[in-house]
Amino acid sequence: MKNKTILSFMLSVVLLLTPVLTAAAAPQTPNSANDNEFTFIDQNDNTTRVVQEEDGTIIVYINGLLDHSAKTDLENDILVHKQYNAVSQNSLTFNNETYTTTILKPSDYITEDTGSSIFSEEPASDLITPFSTAGYTYKSSYTDHFITGLTAKGYTKDGGITRTSEKKVSITRSMAIGVGVSLFIAALGGPLTAGIIIGALTGAYGSIIIDGYFTRDISPNAHYEDRWTLWKGVVNSWEFDNKQGIRYLRVISNLSSKTVVQPTNYAPLGYTFDFTDFLQTTITAYTNR
Repeated sequence: MKNKTILSFMLSVVLLLTPVLTAAAAPQTPNSANDNEFTFIDQNDNTTRVVQEEDGTIIVYINGLLDHSAKTDLENDILVHKQYNAVSQNSLTFNNETYTTTILKPSDYITEDTGSSIFSEEPASDLITPFSTAGYTYKSSYTDHFITGLTAKGYTKDGGITRTSEKKVSITRSMAIGVGVSLFIAALGGPLTAGIIIGALTGAYGSIIIDGYFTRDISPNAHYEDRWTLWKGVVNSWEFDNKQGIRYLRVISNLSSKTVVQPTNYAPLGYTFDFTDFLQTTITAYTNR
């Protein structure tokens, strides 16, 4: 019994150390450089480039010239829109530059859609259930060659979808695209990036964004959709269950009822480590049972 206790402790330290180190190194914000900017060509053949700075400022260039910027202060319910006048390329230095400032309140443009469906479900965590892989598909195995010699077999299956409540974002005709992006960030929260938002907006309303501005009043609904996968690890007919989710942005056009779904590239939900780490944890849990 004493030897088994020592073995369990050693296995816990060795196998659990890797997930901890992985978590420290894993990005907690979108990991693609393109997530912070998006470039598209509108119907007037203008090239619009939207860039998100580290401090959250949204900067918009039209045909290489700095056109406007927008930044939201959520705590004080303030959105600052600066409109520049023929500024040289790729410059945000404020000395000797002419711009006008407009102050907006994000709360005036964002409402909760009380009629929308809300799915709420907490991800499973460290569940031990009677052995069964019915409905699951085999994914991979992991063998601990160092201490126990045990093998964990891993299985997955669709875990369904959960969604947050919908937010209605009211965007008025002639509103700058940078302001629209800032309103989306204010509505949905989290480290949502300009590239993801613009990708969804151009997909839902691309034809009405011209010269960096919206040409019609629109009021899209937007929310997050979390798609879950159930994970099952099996050691000697003993099983260990968890689940992992991937978050998407859903934007629903009020003009066409078209729905655009964009992956957010956030860190995974639920079990945040990879599948190999999960199988290692399965062996640890089996040994410590």
